[in-house]
Amino acid sequence: MTSTPAIIATALAFSGCASGTLVLDGAPPPGDSRSSGEPTPSGGSGSNGAELVYVATADRQLQIFDPSTLAFTPIGAIDCPNGSAFPWSLTIDRSGVAWMIFSDNHLYRVDTATAHCTPTSFDPSQLVQPINPYVPRIAFVANGPDSPSDTLYLATNTGIAVLDQASLKIGPVLPFDRDNGDGGLAGNWAPELTGTGDGRLYAMLMPGSWSNHEWVLSKIDPSTAHIVSWSPPQGFPGISKGFALVFWGGDAWLFHPYGVDRHKLGTGITTRVLDSLPSVILAAGVSTRAPVEEPK
Repeated sequence: MTSTPAIIATALAFSGCASGTLVLDGAPPPGDSRSSGEPTPSGGSGSNGAELVYVATADRQLQIFDPSTLAFTPIGAIDCPNGSAFPWSLTIDRSGVAWMIFSDNHLYRVDTATAHCTPTSFDPSQLVQPINPYVPRIAFVANGPDSPSDTLYLATNTGIAVLDQASLKIGPVLPFDRDNGDGGLAGNWAPELTGTGDGRLYAMLMPGSWSNHEWVLSKIDPSTAHIVSWSPPQGFPGISKGFALVFWGGDAWLFHPYGVDRHKLGTGITTRVLDSLPSVILAAGVSTRAPVEEPK
């Protein structure tokens, strides 16, 4: 399936922008016990697939990205029956199944071996105000270091909520706070999310106005939505729109119209590792089985 200028333009207009040098503390926040977070039944590519990075493109293709080689491997066309809607947010459960929200607010499970799409009972009407009038983002987060279970979080434009994996009902929204003078709340749409296998949750928040394109990469306490730390609005130069974020191998990986950036959390150094992409990436996701440290 071929992308259209309208799909790409709409996606980039509503995806956001990024700027920031990441400075984060190392201690993971406490796990969230509000959801059992049991893994879904196997249906994807299994435990090995759950350790990979997956991306979804504007022309509705599912691909694997290998951070060790910087190579993209096509899987196939995402066959969700939703017309011109495009992928908006992507996360992977422990069995290797992709959970994907599209621009029409519908949630699907996608087989990461074949890209085959299965509708869910998720009711988009839950997203009317005051929950969130904009398309949300989702990410799995382990319920703590060494925990065998995850919680699925959903980001709105004002905070985060638990999305129950069995009922697919959205819990109460915990608002982001403004506990620091040089940062603040998300903007007019939901921030990009990514989670880790040791209980950390990261989000791209916007402390200033949208017109200033001042997005920052922030660590969020998933049990309270407290902004634990964030970066100052600098770095990631020249990126204004259209990014997707994952955490893999101890680093933050940012996919955007100009390529791929790798931000090393230990040093605070951002490197442009790819100067171009084979196609426009609108969503990226990992599971909590992805490595939390750089593989040796």
